[in-house]
Amino acid sequence: MLNILKSDFYKLRKSKTFLICLLACVVLTIVAVSAMNTVPDMFTYTGGTGALVNLLPMNTQLYFIAAFVAIFITSEFHYGTIKNIISRGSGRIAVFFSKFIICSLAAISLLLVFMLTAVVAGSILWGYDPDGISTLSGFVQLVSLQALMTIAYTALFMLLSMAIRSLGGAIVANFICVVMAATIFEVISLGNFWLDWGINAFSTFMPTAADITQGVITALAWSAVSIIVSAVLFIKQDVK
Repeated sequence: MLNILKSDFYKLRKSKTFLICLLACVVLTIVAVSAMNTVPDMFTYTGGTGALVNLLPMNTQLYFIAAFVAIFITSEFHYGTIKNIISRGSGRIAVFFSKFIICSLAAISLLLVFMLTAVVAGSILWGYDPDGISTLSGFVQLVSLQALMTIAYTALFMLLSMAIRSLGGAIVANFICVVMAATIFEVISLGNFWLDWGINAFSTFMPTAADITQGVITALAWSAVSIIVSAVLFIKQDVK
């Protein structure tokens, strides 16, 4: 598996798609923070920390993660890369988890770039933390919990991308998860069991213990289900 992982990591470093997603995320985040400056009364907090907690629930970073995962996974099928790897004797489980690790690394990188850009841009406009809402431990906790939710979303995006295997279809399906899934779960009174609930609950430096417990369980459950279903699907798929 190590050789497969090294190969996938090399692809990530050389990926123009990943670079474009990173740059677009930076630009869009700066635009969003600048827009906040024109309507400051709409937001509870200002400053770099305020920009971060205000923007996280908008899920800006998830769109770039959804697009990257869809492109990365479907291109592996489209260009026959996975078929070539498997034909050389590599186990499907090893191939699958290599893809998952790389997609998760890319997703966490996009999340961190988004968060850093929001904090820096907000700090330039208003200062780092004029409202005194941040602590070092709170910041570490916020980043860790958001990373956990991001990995869960990545696992789900991989499941959809592997099931559909069409670039356009995978991107649309992943975007629907970001845009519409929360509303659907709210309609059927299961909003607290969807990943978007966790991102919103963790968009603070002081989440409650109950929210942390529920959010972590939700993220782990969605991650486990998505990974298991994806792995089984990949093992049974006819890779052409």
